Amino acid sequence: MPRPLSNDLRERIIGAVEGGMSCNAAAKVYRTAASTVIKLVQQWKSTGSYEAKPMGGYRGHKLSEHKELVLKLVAAKPDATLAELGELLKANKVKASRMGIFRFLKHLNLGYKKKPYTPANKNGLMSEMRERHGKRANPALIQSVWFLSTKREPRPIWRDVLDVVLSANACCAKSPGGIGK
Repeated sequence: MPRPLSNDLRERIIGAVEGGMSCNAAAKVYRTAASTVIKLVQQWKSTGSYEAKPMGGYRGHKLSEHKELVLKLVAAKPDATLAELGELLKANKVKASRMGIFRFLKHLNLGYKKKPYTPANKNGLMSEMRERHGKRANPALIQSVWFLSTKREPRPIWRDVLDVVLSANACCAKSPGGIGK
């Protein structure tokens, strides 16, 4: 995103337009877009200031002013989905998107997870129960037998194979008829 115009340039543009120059002519003289000059003049007339507005920063949550209502709704129905919470908020004349509700609940550290780990099956637990959601499994705790089906065979020792081949050739060379006779 481009930087805002300097206050010096803003002051000169306002002075030129107030001196009788049109916005388009001032835009050409100061090499800016006509829309920039028009918006700058509008800001000057409405607020009396030509300084740039702050850029970026934290905007906060739209649901912050309805925090008590959200907490009350979550307490009343703790297993409600985001869509259901959206409908309940809509019934209370509060407009919010699903993602906005999700972000606000995350901001409040409110979350609902039905099952903290995968249920057992006939082979045993699919995953170990974790202390907190998202913790990686410790590789030392994983049984090596689980991977026997994917374990590669040991690599052949070529010297032993070479010795066997050479000894077979030596035996064949000593026999009177050679191999296959």
